[in-house]
Amino acid sequence: MPHSGTALGIICAILLATGLIGVLLLNTALAQGSFTLHDLRTTSDQLTDAQGALSQSLDTSKSPANLAKKAADMGMVPAQSAAFLRLSDGKVIGVAQQASRART
Repeated sequence: MPHSGTALGIICAILLATGLIGVLLLNTALAQGSFTLHDLRTTSDQLTDAQGALSQSLDTSKSPANLAKKAADMGMVPAQSAAFLRLSDGKVIGVAQQASRART
């Protein structure tokens, strides 16, 4: 009988050690996942900030005042009249006249 008690003790010790190792491995995997999640959230926040800055820069460059200044810097002048091309039949609607540089 003492022999079966020793075997039971060894089996219990093995099961306990296996359980502890399993819990340790699970805890390690969860900690690694937590670090990965933190890194991904940080990267996402940085990319969101960069997207916001780029959107703001694009909106600024598309503003009518900025476009008018850039056009004037390139020597363009505003037209006094406009003509439109109807794509369905190619007809020109209106009469466009050559723009001239205003003298100041």
